[in-house]
Amino acid sequence: MCRRRRATGASKWCSATPAATSCSVRARASPARPAAPPPAARKAERTQGRVARLAWGARGRGYPERVPDGSRVALVRATSSGNTALGESFEEKKLAESLALASLDAYLAADEDEWDVLLVNPVLDELSAREAAARVVAHQPGVVGLSLTYQWQQEWATALAQAVKAVSPRTHVVVGGMFATSAWARLLDEIPFIDSVCRGEGEYTFLELAQRVRADTAWGDVVGLGYRDLLGRAMCTDARPRIRTLGDLPFPTRTQLPAALAAGGVIQIEASRGCSAHCTFCDVRKTGWVGRPARHFVDELEALCAAHPGEQVWIVDNIFIGFGKGRFERAEQIAQEILDRGIDVRFAAQDRVNNTNPATFALLKQAGLNRVYLGVESFAGSALERWEKGATAVQNMAAIHTLRDLGIYSQIGFLVFDGDTTLDEIDVDIKGLRRACKDNAYLHLANFNELIPYTGTHLEAQYRERFGRVPDTASTNVWEFGAEVQTVRDHAHDYLEAIWPATEVIVSNYDDPDAQAQMHKTLPTKNRCFVDYLDGLLSRVVASAPRRELESFSSEAVTTTRTDLLDTLRDWDSGEEHDRYESAFAAIGIAG
Repeated sequence: MCRRRRATGASKWCSATPAATSCSVRARASPARPAAPPPAARKAERTQGRVARLAWGARGRGYPERVPDGSRVALVRATSSGNTALGESFEEKKLAESLALASLDAYLAADEDEWDVLLVNPVLDELSAREAAARVVAHQPGVVGLSLTYQWQQEWATALAQAVKAVSPRTHVVVGGMFATSAWARLLDEIPFIDSVCRGEGEYTFLELAQRVRADTAWGDVVGLGYRDLLGRAMCTDARPRIRTLGDLPFPTRTQLPAALAAGGVIQIEASRGCSAHCTFCDVRKTGWVGRPARHFVDELEALCAAHPGEQVWIVDNIFIGFGKGRFERAEQIAQEILDRGIDVRFAAQDRVNNTNPATFALLKQAGLNRVYLGVESFAGSALERWEKGATAVQNMAAIHTLRDLGIYSQIGFLVFDGDTTLDEIDVDIKGLRRACKDNAYLHLANFNELIPYTGTHLEAQYRERFGRVPDTASTNVWEFGAEVQTVRDHAHDYLEAIWPATEVIVSNYDDPDAQAQMHKTLPTKNRCFVDYLDGLLSRVVASAPRRELESFSSEAVTTTRTDLLDTLRDWDSGEEHDRYESAFAAIGIAG
């Protein structure tokens, strides 16, 4: 049984990403603790500017004093500190509940030992790093688990860890999550205030680490950890095997969910983990897809819908339907279970274009599926091959049209720019988008993006090999584009930023049944304006139009988009929805 003292709350700690499969150095089990650090640790302090007790403690041997209270654990989700691109803060709010930390909380509660767990959620409680740290320190935990999902959360996570260590230096701070798994060595190098990194799924690794800290025994050999050796170098133990029996895990605790829903969030639920695709830009590439048993998944879904009727559900899997011969049968079993039990639910999911089987999606729609996100990425075959997408442009188009024919709202991921992008590829992409939008009132085009070689991805390794340097993923010019390609990229980005008020209101309400009843009247116009702009932009760039002409054309396109979108509202029913969209569309092109 688990005692509870919680702040409101808790990101994706129990990442679907399994632990990294290779490290330059492998760890051995730590020997018994000596009474004091050896000369090597003292030398590390002098030569590397690190605090010796942190480097030594990272091996699980250091501090002679015991941790404040080994039976106490604090679980904290990192946030972005507002340093996000458009749309990222929206996602943080929609996914305000940390499903990952809720899963860890449930796993600790099921342990035979008693754990006093505090969940701290700075998104729900609007906490700064120092304010969150104050809550953590007041709890006097032996271990702080810090969930770090995205790279833009690193600054906040660093401030939190620093504030905790300043007051409670013997508290063990471990970070985990999707980004932490990919960037474990980088985080150990850049954040001296953390002791270890949980690589991959968190349940087994975190519990074992917490047990070692609680018992005041060496933890340097815990499988699935990254840590520092005596000289402060980033090291890792072997990868922990994947959890193959997801049905044996307890349902996540849901203490954060009421506050998340009250703040405009959604119910998150996990039907699978991992991915068997080979996409070069993705940090779950080739990790292996593992699905939950259909009934186990629907059991949790049923309980959530009963407790929170009428709320939107997001299935947060990378790939919902999954891989293998039985994938469609499993998805149909889930849909049929929902129908047989009479569960009233609206849910959204993400999947590959290869999985858009019409019969399967028709049944899922009957069960409550109301939106699908597809990883289309491109209509240029050369780009799809370069990124190892495992899908063709023909499959991409067929998937979009399948959802159109079924009347299921959809969004697509669309990546255009990398170091090899050509004007011909951009032209193919624009033509593909026009075909995808034709007679399609259920598709929303919202991006024309650039690949980012994030830390730990295969794309980053390719970038290092090609350019001989680490990519600056915070830079707006991480790739070396030709002048014409860069001009298209920059102007397309500026246009999307100018029409962001429209995109934001659509994305924010895309799952709402009242909005969906009206949105099909507006989406074709928004998509047409976007594609027309891209087409006109590309033709002018190819014709070497002067900068002033490009700027004038872009300005006129933004004005036209605003006017045309406002005109579509004449067909909407009057009321709150109409007024909300009218206000957003009127703000298009207004700076700030």
